[in-house]
Amino acid sequence: MIFFSKKLQQQNLSEPQPKNLSRNFWVRIIIASTTLVVSLTAYFSYQIVRNLILDNLRTKAFLEVQKGVNEIDSWLSHKKASLEAIANNPIFRTMDWSKIKPYLQAEEKRLPDFMYLAMIDADFFLYITVEGEANGVINLKDREHIREAMNSGTTT
Repeated sequence: MIFFSKKLQQQNLSEPQPKNLSRNFWVRIIIASTTLVVSLTAYFSYQIVRNLILDNLRTKAFLEVQKGVNEIDSWLSHKKASLEAIANNPIFRTMDWSKIKPYLQAEEKRLPDFMYLAMIDADFFLYITVEGEANGVINLKDREHIREAMNSGTTT
């Protein structure tokens, strides 16, 4: 048995051995590589999941908007049909406000979705069913959308 002095043993332990250096180096490389691979995998997985979720949200939002558009289109077409029926009534076709006003007031009661009904005559004067409003005084000839409606024959 060989006994070493305490000083000799400390020198041997504190000196790096070539085997240990090589082994420590490779362990550190493996740990660093594993950390890098796990980090990159986590990052790209996050990006993929994030993009899938965003695509799903875009699709849902588009479908919700499309559903709302369809509901509004349906509502507008229903109201337009009601107004066209009113405009095609023989009483309304007389264009005599004294006869049309009671008819429109009755239609207002029948159709609660409308706050009031109005008529614009061939000279672009506005007649409205709201009590106390001056009828036949306001001229809408300067309004582009009114002129387009009158020229195209649109009744609503």
